Amino acid sequence: MKKLFILSIIQISSFITYSQSISLDPNSLQLPRLAVNPTCAVADKGKLIYNTNLEKVLFCNGSAWQEINELTLPKAYSINSSSNLLEVNNTGSGTGIKGISLNSYGIFGQSTNGSGVYGNSTNNYGGFFSGARGVYASGSDWGLFLSGKLNLQGSLGATGNTIVVNSTGEPVWQPNVAFAVKDVGASSQAIPHNTDTKVNFDSEEYDLGSDFDPTTNLFTAPYTGIYHFDAAIMWDGPSNSNGILAITLRVNSTNQFTLRSPASQNQTPSNMLSMDIRLTAGQTVSIMAFQNTGTSQNINADNRTSRFSGRLITRL
Repeated sequence: MKKLFILSIIQISSFITYSQSISLDPNSLQLPRLAVNPTCAVADKGKLIYNTNLEKVLFCNGSAWQEINELTLPKAYSINSSSNLLEVNNTGSGTGIKGISLNSYGIFGQSTNGSGVYGNSTNNYGGFFSGARGVYASGSDWGLFLSGKLNLQGSLGATGNTIVVNSTGEPVWQPNVAFAVKDVGASSQAIPHNTDTKVNFDSEEYDLGSDFDPTTNLFTAPYTGIYHFDAAIMWDGPSNSNGILAITLRVNSTNQFTLRSPASQNQTPSNMLSMDIRLTAGQTVSIMAFQNTGTSQNINADNRTSRFSGRLITRL
């Protein structure tokens, strides 16, 4: 019996001794207290120390000393819980959770019935994401659900712009596309007999996208889409009542839509058109005048009587 007791003491001593003694109290275990970490080799795997400089408990993993609470990555868990699995409450000015990745997701969250990622801040962003794709969201119901104001910024995010979906299903900015021009100049514009002639509008009222060229009197469609155009001209009183007076909307070099009215001697008839038309990016639109009264006729010079305007309705 005495020999067995002595053997037990020897085994306990060899277990708790590491460079210095370990004290065993009734309610605690005091580890070796070291300012410098000793060697951590395969033979030392599982040993514990207390680093007095770090003021932390470390364990040897067979090659290096690690904190007991250090998270070893990668680490994956599969848990069925109705509680928050990871909750960080930072009462300071720092970030609650920060994720950075060079080639994949900075933060990825997935949940069957709850929120994959939930962020809340009293005075700042509930969630802030930046990168080649700031936010990627997908779901069988709501891919992205927002409660509150939406502030989108980008190179085309000017005042008044709207967001539309392009042909590949991606949301893109739709800049303002709208213009209005009037007046054919200080004097009337002569329209030769039996000749389609481009109307030369002299004064721009506005051109939000700079898509109308006042030198060539051509509007160039910046995007493929549906556009709306209005145009009107008033003629000086024709010298006879023969033939017709007409106004035409031309796309590139092809007449698309024409409205005609009979010439009326010594009257001031007007031609007006209004239409929606599909344009491909790069196509041009101009207004043509035509008359076949047998002699040259004039478009009235009054700036209240001739006008051409257009705008983009929607991109396609």
